[in-house]
Amino acid sequence: MVFENSEWIWLSDSACETNEYGEFLCEFVLPASAEITLRICAKSDYAAFLNGEFAGFNQYPDFPDEKIYDEYSLKAKKGKNMLAVSALSKNYSTSSHMANGKGIIFEVFSCEKEVACSSVRVLSRLSKTYASGELPYVTTQLGMSFSYDFRKEDDWKTGNVKGFSESVVCDIKRNFAPRPVRKLDTSNIVPFESLGKGLYGAKREYAGYLCFDIESDSEKELTVSYGEHILDGSVRRKIHNRDFSVKFILKKGRNVFREYFLRFGLRYLQLSRTDVSVNFLGIAEAVYPHEYKRYSGKAVSCEIYDVAIRTLDCCIHEHYEDCPWREQAQYAMDSRTQILCGYKAFGETQMPAASLRAMAHRLTSQKVLPITSPSDSELSIPSFSLVYPLMLKEYYDETGDKKLLFDVFENTRAMLEHYISVMSDGLIPTLAEWNFFEWEAGLDNSDEIFEQRAQSDKYSLPVNAFAVKALNSFAFICDTLGYCSNVGSRYREIAEGLRERAHKVFLADDGLFRTYFEKGKLEHLSEYSQVLALYSGIAENEERKKLLDLITGENALVPLTVSNYIFKYEVLLEAGGYNEYIKKDIEEKWGYMLKRGATTFWETIKGAQDFDGAGSLCHGWSAVPVFVAWELEKGEHKENEKKQNIAVGGSGSGSVGGSYVGRVVADRA
Repeated sequence: MVFENSEWIWLSDSACETNEYGEFLCEFVLPASAEITLRICAKSDYAAFLNGEFAGFNQYPDFPDEKIYDEYSLKAKKGKNMLAVSALSKNYSTSSHMANGKGIIFEVFSCEKEVACSSVRVLSRLSKTYASGELPYVTTQLGMSFSYDFRKEDDWKTGNVKGFSESVVCDIKRNFAPRPVRKLDTSNIVPFESLGKGLYGAKREYAGYLCFDIESDSEKELTVSYGEHILDGSVRRKIHNRDFSVKFILKKGRNVFREYFLRFGLRYLQLSRTDVSVNFLGIAEAVYPHEYKRYSGKAVSCEIYDVAIRTLDCCIHEHYEDCPWREQAQYAMDSRTQILCGYKAFGETQMPAASLRAMAHRLTSQKVLPITSPSDSELSIPSFSLVYPLMLKEYYDETGDKKLLFDVFENTRAMLEHYISVMSDGLIPTLAEWNFFEWEAGLDNSDEIFEQRAQSDKYSLPVNAFAVKALNSFAFICDTLGYCSNVGSRYREIAEGLRERAHKVFLADDGLFRTYFEKGKLEHLSEYSQVLALYSGIAENEERKKLLDLITGENALVPLTVSNYIFKYEVLLEAGGYNEYIKKDIEEKWGYMLKRGATTFWETIKGAQDFDGAGSLCHGWSAVPVFVAWELEKGEHKENEKKQNIAVGGSGSGSVGGSYVGRVVADRA
């Protein structure tokens, strides 16, 4: 039991429905100095301090029906101790947060005895320094920016202030669970170097929390902007409706700041004025701790591998993120690449388990995965939902963990049954979802972000290809969990019928597969569809050689983008004989980004120029070379071992696992 005597509390002087910052004080007394345990949870976010010293921060993104708490072991002193909590209540939804009211809840134990807990007796007030209420959005995915006033600072964290009153109970208690992943390490403080005219830069991409020490000769307004690239000597602060900036009112004298609520993804910072003295400006880097397997550098160049690893590091925090700069949102398809890379490079299984649970925790009203998780969005992407059962199978193959499969089984089945129920003429038609496949002509269907409409006379090969993989993967899960044989067999039969129908419908007379079948006509010729036809088995044996030759040679197809090269390489690795092609292709595609100054790999090959200047320069789905490097080395290791066994007349098998000794990933600092 946790929080047995604690209550959800908030401010009695609450003034804003959304985006409200509160400050809480709780005094407790100990007969002697001792180790204490603090458990704490917030509706949105928190930062905790004990006797004025930082104790912990960073609420795990969760769901209203299952709140996640953090636990800290802290050193308390004899006599009076003061627990101070700075808390943010968003109470509005973003791509990684579900609006669920206001509140914090906590308890403090010493020697297994409760010495403090959240109740109406806890003193609280509206923050004097952080502005509450409606503020400009950084992006709709991230949420609002912040504004901080140094003139109103006081010594509230130690309790030496006035203006506090008793709190109010704000909600009933529901289910709680401990944080399912490791806490972030923010011990690395990264200084940014002055580049002149208020512009500061780092040598590479970072994700972290703003901190500075600035002196001013008078009260002044200061805007701090941030971004991944510069244009005309300045950080690109405003891009369409996005505003990558935060605001301060400096007091006369020294202004020392460290942020806890808004994480930046960036390479550059810019101050709106130069008439201040900057003692320090930088970030506290946010790093998810994991081990790094040693990589030999034989399959993919060490330079490409290290930048891909850096990309992964910048795109994993509380959960997987598409990008640290613009969204920090967990998408299923993006996460699959990151998870597969993490298995290889880090031996990471804790984060995949937590993220896979989060993805299936809530379905939309149509019984499919929401576009991001956790979120209350009703928007969904069918190919992203349908890749999920494959991710579960891959997780089980890696870990042998059946419990996760049990935990998400019913929602996964409900999702698949939804897609089965809407099948028409043996295929899944175009549904009222965002039918996104990749950022290329005819494949992004970006108009559907704002208006989703069902088209019963239009079918796409990608959705049906992913459905074939999903159904077969789920049949495997049914068998693994011990369901009677006819359960898994049913899904296999549906998958086979779907595969056969897709083969008949999407294969044109020229032997190539089209992306769409609409009103009796085949349309759109892309590399993506040829790859998925191979990947799902829709392409039959007699067609495979032609398609493999096509996708590994010069062609006039709508090309793949970096987001989906993983499927192409998986197809080629399975086919065998394409290792040298894969190595060369990676050197060409990812080397292109390196030659243009990339320190993390981009969202698309167009870099910052894409999406009318909003292209991300760090995107998790672009870390593909990490997965490929380990797969190539594993394949070559097995091939060499096979040759050695043949030479001595024996047989055997082997795996590189984590046993390769070679080049250590470059130091992060």
